[in-house]
Amino acid sequence: MKKRIHEKILFDHPVIYKIKGLIIEGLIWNIILSRIFRMKSNPLPDISDNFVGRRVLIASCGPNDSTIGPPIVGAFQVTAFDLSYTFTTKFATKRKDWNVYCGDVCNMPHRDKEFDISVIYVSLHHIPVDAQKILGEMARVTR
Repeated sequence: MKKRIHEKILFDHPVIYKIKGLIIEGLIWNIILSRIFRMKSNPLPDISDNFVGRRVLIASCGPNDSTIGPPIVGAFQVTAFDLSYTFTTKFATKRKDWNVYCGDVCNMPHRDKEFDISVIYVSLHHIPVDAQKILGEMARVTR
């Protein structure tokens, strides 16, 4: 899978990725949108109860340095993966109780309907493949 140049620069250099996070979370959300426009940083409803006792798959987990998405607490089993070895290595050190591996979102090595819930946070737009293909693969592995 060929990465677009700006994504290759961003994801192949963790320092640049961290700067991007500081700009988006620190400057845009915490200062401009939250303080000036009084917006909530996470306007989505709390769906964390949906994960309790379930087998959860997190596609394109990234380095797990963000608070994006609902907390996954009380899940029976959590499996997370990303295409980046650097991200999965960092993620695995923070989530020792989760199964973390390096893998491709377009070709998941899981059985049909292996998971109760599959999620993908803030990364779908970074993947240079048709979203329908990715979501179809996620649907395949989800009950």
